[in-house]
Amino acid sequence: MQKSFPLFLRKLHLARKSFKESDILELLKADDFEELKNLGLLKRCSDSKMVICTSCDEPHPIQVHCDGGNPYTCCISDSKPNILNPSKIRKWELNVQNFLQAMTNKFGIEESIEALELEGLWHMGTINKDQSYYVFYFYHGKKGDEVVEFLKNKAVGFEHQMVVNCKQGDLAHPKGSGVLFLDAGILIDLKEGELKFDKKLFQRHLSAFREVQFEPDSGNLRVNGELIVTIPLKTTHYYFSCHLWKQFSVPISNSKVKKYVCEKRGRSYDRDTDQFCHDQRGKIKALAKGDERKEKLIASIFVTLPTKDGQNGSVMQNPT
Repeated sequence: MQKSFPLFLRKLHLARKSFKESDILELLKADDFEELKNLGLLKRCSDSKMVICTSCDEPHPIQVHCDGGNPYTCCISDSKPNILNPSKIRKWELNVQNFLQAMTNKFGIEESIEALELEGLWHMGTINKDQSYYVFYFYHGKKGDEVVEFLKNKAVGFEHQMVVNCKQGDLAHPKGSGVLFLDAGILIDLKEGELKFDKKLFQRHLSAFREVQFEPDSGNLRVNGELIVTIPLKTTHYYFSCHLWKQFSVPISNSKVKKYVCEKRGRSYDRDTDQFCHDQRGKIKALAKGDERKEKLIASIFVTLPTKDGQNGSVMQNPT
């Protein structure tokens, strides 16, 4: 597999405390290794005092000697000292605190970084978004099932628990657990001397928890997986829905909504901005005509709310 920072992340569970430098260089390019040191993301640990003897047919641990020169081992089967490459005994560990500070900053997580009792598990912080509350963790251990059990006991009952996880294969939402594992290797990379965070993918993970799902490709509007209506593509009420979906749960001024729809349709409309947006809500509701339950759902999803600066606005939200 090609050397990369995602590969390094996915191997963290094999050595939660530290890595030999030679092992790191099997996962990272030499330049990336230097960049991580420069960024303060790798810190030096105590050198290995024991290594595996390579002189004997049966591998066994043997003490490392350092007498002011190059490190070496000396087994009873050796005729002379066995000089070691210093990279075989130098050890490094990920500076998890610095790494998580960068992650919380880029993903907009309200930082509260803390190492927890379960080895390899860290609390990162929280996000309050789309009328939902998310608690984020980072895990670089081997036993995802222990994480689920541990977090189940910490859950208050209304939050979504999300674990940025280093071990590939645990990327699942264990049934009934309320814990979602996210693959660190696809969220984070190292390019041009900087950590790069895939914020769009991260936001898609968050939006997966919305009760409301709008599919711009098809016009389908769903609530908790149930199809409520299909909004015809390229209509005014379709573009109205698209614009509100992009900023879900955030009121957008009716003037901006109308301007967006007019630009997409390539034409203007005489109705004033407030009445125009009212008409679009009415058109969407009319798609469920005769189904009172669905009409009420739509009325609670598309609502009028003032913007932060006090303008009349429209919003798409989870049903109340």
